[in-house]
Amino acid sequence: MKRLRRIADSITFRLALVYTLVFGLSVGGLFYFLFWATIGFATQQVEAQIDADVAGFSDSYFNNGILGLITSVRRRADRATNRDGVYLLVDSLGQPLAGNLTGWPAKMQAHDLWLNFTINDMRTATPETAEEMHAEIRRTISGIHGEAPAAAIRVLYGGSVKPDNIASLMAKENIDGALVGGASLDAASFASIIKYTH
Repeated sequence: MKRLRRIADSITFRLALVYTLVFGLSVGGLFYFLFWATIGFATQQVEAQIDADVAGFSDSYFNNGILGLITSVRRRADRATNRDGVYLLVDSLGQPLAGNLTGWPAKMQAHDLWLNFTINDMRTATPETAEEMHAEIRRTISGIHGEAPAAAIRVLYGGSVKPDNIASLMAKENIDGALVGGASLDAASFASIIKYTH
């Protein structure tokens, strides 16, 4: 017993004990650092892939409308080329249009997962820019509901409508009418706009 106490009280034993403790803490710290560094790297890789997909889908929609977006999503969701990604494109009613899921997960809240895309501020749009946007709206409706509903629906322009631009706006093929804001506060301006005829 005295021998064990003598060993425990020795400087050599205490140094060995301190060394073991320091070594254990160092190894633990190293593993902790490697774990979180690996998690951070994996997260960055996933986020980079998501950003790349979003950019690609955005380009497909901008260049080819809703049909181009559907084709792009179907290509990315093809299990022959991509076994890891999960994709689902739905319409405004939540009906699946493309992807490798049959529907939106029941426990998932959709309103927290929307991706927002910036569009031009149409308040200062030229008639040509407004026409491009209206044509895209009509193409989107056509891609979802068919050509007949897209042709029948009236797409109204709600930017800055004034007496001096009403004629050029109404001359565009896909602008079917106008929502008049500030100009309606001036009786003469509003009368000039509502009296316009093709």
